[in-house]
Amino acid sequence: MERARTSKVLSNAAFLIPGVISCIHGIFPMAALALTVAIASSAYHLSEETRYRTLDVAAALSLVAANIVLIVSSGLRQPYAALAFAALAVALFFFYVRSKDDWEWHVSSACITLLCTLAYAEAEGSPSLS
Repeated sequence: MERARTSKVLSNAAFLIPGVISCIHGIFPMAALALTVAIASSAYHLSEETRYRTLDVAAALSLVAANIVLIVSSGLRQPYAALAFAALAVALFFFYVRSKDDWEWHVSSACITLLCTLAYAEAEGSPSLS
């Protein structure tokens, strides 16, 4: 497997971090979505088949929507919201200025998901954050 494709696939492991954190805080739909994104994106980057690309895009857009719901539901809890918006700026740089398939895009997106999850967990009074 070529090096660029390998880094794209391996970078999807970053989604396991917000997935595990979501489980710890009982946010199981977000945990399932993070795992789905990791699997769908890896399937696409390994095979480059169109059917997996559609699944990858659908999972990624669902993750964006879920992150928006979590961060808004948290009341833009600080410092997580500020850090999530900073990570969003980094992600958008890699998406639009570089190539949206770069490994940095995956890691930035996973960071945003982690921060949105933590903001929501803290706002909901998750005992794991006490």
